[in-house]
Amino acid sequence: LSFIGIPASILVFLLMLYSAVNRLLKPLDPELTTILSKLPKGYALILIPGIDPMLPLIQGWIALIISVTLHEFFHGLVAINHGRSLASVGLMIPFGAFAKVIDARPGDLRIYSAGITVNLLISITAFSILAMVKPLPEIFLKNPLTLLAPIDILRLKGIDISLTFSESILYYIGLVNIWLFIINSIPFLITDGTYILTGILTHFTKLKRAIIISQ
Repeated sequence: LSFIGIPASILVFLLMLYSAVNRLLKPLDPELTTILSKLPKGYALILIPGIDPMLPLIQGWIALIISVTLHEFFHGLVAINHGRSLASVGLMIPFGAFAKVIDARPGDLRIYSAGITVNLLISITAFSILAMVKPLPEIFLKNPLTLLAPIDILRLKGIDISLTFSESILYYIGLVNIWLFIINSIPFLITDGTYILTGILTHFTKLKRAIIISQ
């Protein structure tokens, strides 16, 4: 299933590029501007649970640890299945885990996409379970992209969402994983998206040129 992350990463990159260009050509929606002005200072800035107002302390850390641990675990698992060696693997308290592949090659797209693939699948699973145990607002069915918005922004838009503690854990697992998927899909510095783009470019050009373009 790790190959799912490859086209998904390309799609996210193109959508983000389109969004950036569209934002330059069109003014920010006044309603959105008003909502953003009501958010606490530092909202969605550093994404550390308990410090960033977007992520509650307990649910945020549960979601982040699960997300990062499984992300790195599947990088390592797919690498081993492809005959690659791991230089190190372990826990990185309190953020989760890490897996360092020492002989990965630019063409190992399945290895690079394994992490974001599992993040996407976890997000879909968490939101699906949440939808089964609690009726969600109709707007989620009309516009699934609404799930990308933090719950505080939805409430400021007048969308009534009340969750129990266990339901909120599912919600934040879904939210954190979908954002990890999006952020890691963007080719920027050392994200998975950078390595995926480099790997794709090596099929059409020399490795040296691919690394320069992707960076």
